[in-house]
Amino acid sequence: MRKTARRGLCGGPSARAVPTAEIDVGATVGFSKSNTRYTEHGQSKRILVYPLCRRARLILSSPWPHRQLPKLKVKPIELSDAQAQTLLDRLAELPDARSRQGLRHRQGCVLAVAACAIISGAQSSQAMAQWAERASQPLLRRLRCRYDPKTRRHIAPSETTLRRVLDDVPVQTLESVLGDWLQTRYAPADAQES
Repeated sequence: MRKTARRGLCGGPSARAVPTAEIDVGATVGFSKSNTRYTEHGQSKRILVYPLCRRARLILSSPWPHRQLPKLKVKPIELSDAQAQTLLDRLAELPDARSRQGLRHRQGCVLAVAACAIISGAQSSQAMAQWAERASQPLLRRLRCRYDPKTRRHIAPSETTLRRVLDDVPVQTLESVLGDWLQTRYAPADAQES
């Protein structure tokens, strides 16, 4: 009986010798973590990593998740009308820098689709577009996706549209809006009433 070598993340056998050269990733900002809180202490530290294979830098720096990285399952999400409306209301606060000419999808709709896809486990604009294609018609309606009267279906934004809109929105602003919405969405009912 022939034994087969187990393949590791980088395609070679798992027991292959690891390169010893460390990679300097950069410096920390100066925070420490205690349980679930971060505390600023102001002391920056260097971050050094040891690559597990020779192509580690290429794999980790690729713009799309590399095919050899583990894939996470993208799960469906359902929102009530009220939850979707709250999300859209919060996203409407963000300014839309796009030209009005030729727009097919409102910015709030695109960002809401992206947020739901990310919550479901999507890690790239391609995964977000795939999630949106599989989303139910009632969910796309709740997220105010464009309605096509010819096909009588709501149309999800494409991968290109998702990527372009996400590139135009400041990350910190979007994180703040989505963080606030997630806290209200998952807060206990008695905490929301007080």
